[in-house]
Amino acid sequence: MDPELLERYADLIVSVGANVQPDQVMAVEALPEAQPLVQAIARRAYEKGARYVDVQYFDGSVKRIRAQTAREETLAWVPPWLGRRMEMLSELDAARCVLVPLVPPGLLDGVDPARAGLDRLPTVEETFKMIDDRSIAWTLSPYPALAWAQLVYPELDGEAAVESLWTDIAHVCRLDEPDPAQAWHDRI
Repeated sequence: MDPELLERYADLIVSVGANVQPDQVMAVEALPEAQPLVQAIARRAYEKGARYVDVQYFDGSVKRIRAQTAREETLAWVPPWLGRRMEMLSELDAARCVLVPLVPPGLLDGVDPARAGLDRLPTVEETFKMIDDRSIAWTLSPYPALAWAQLVYPELDGEAAVESLWTDIAHVCRLDEPDPAQAWHDRI
């Protein structure tokens, strides 16, 4: 990924998508492979005056292990601190960005669908209340995870597929415009 494009994307996410304001807390949730974009988002949020950037990585491989291995009666259990985190972000009038996908396509292939369906993580019920109450500024922003890129571009090897998907995301997010934020405002 071109570093300049990464910075432009981070600015668009922080300034337009999540609309981070001075002294606001910003939460970022992503797959571990999205770390370069997460770091660019954190940098831009702090430049905009964020009080704190809270980063939470979701490891899909651990979700798969849980779906395959955990006792079935535990699969629907959601750790209460995950819901409390959402409630606290809401109380703080935080901004939130989720880099999607958090669960890459095909992650649960071969896992018993009945078992896999019991584990709703990384989604927590409190998120929907927070959105319904409009108590948080939030955005979902695409990140070209390898599994997603290979699904979209099966004829390309991993890195080439990711680069092609980055090109698509840059176009859809208007990062190929001189002023991506203005292009979004014009579209809206």
